[in-house]
Amino acid sequence: LSGGVYLGGTGSANKLDDYETGTWTPTTGSGTITTSGAQYTKIGNVVTIIIANAQFSDYTTSETLQISNLPFVSDEDSVGTIMASRIDTPANWDAIFTGEGSTYLRFYANVSGGFSAINRTELSASNSMYLQITYTTSS
Repeated sequence: LSGGVYLGGTGSANKLDDYETGTWTPTTGSGTITTSGAQYTKIGNVVTIIIANAQFSDYTTSETLQISNLPFVSDEDSVGTIMASRIDTPANWDAIFTGEGSTYLRFYANVSGGFSAINRTELSASNSMYLQITYTTSS
């Protein structure tokens, strides 16, 4: 948007001057992660990422399940969802979470009204998931 575009009025609050789409490469702390694709859309300070067919090579360590290398740093806590999965896990995998100032996602389950981090040992050899999260950035 060279110069921007005004939506719903001509005031500065109505000016959209930051729109970007692209691909990015997810990483993980232990082992590797492969995907069919990782895409993002950034509109203003709002970023939505979608990861297709994420598969983790390491499912034996007790490390917290994490996806790193987000395309933009998160400026506040955000929660997303697992859209679909082929994982032998409890049905209570409820959230993907990115913390303030972070460039990673972590996975959590609802346990007795609270959230508990998911470890890699809760994956299986046939693990696969599709996920989406929207978060804000100051970039």
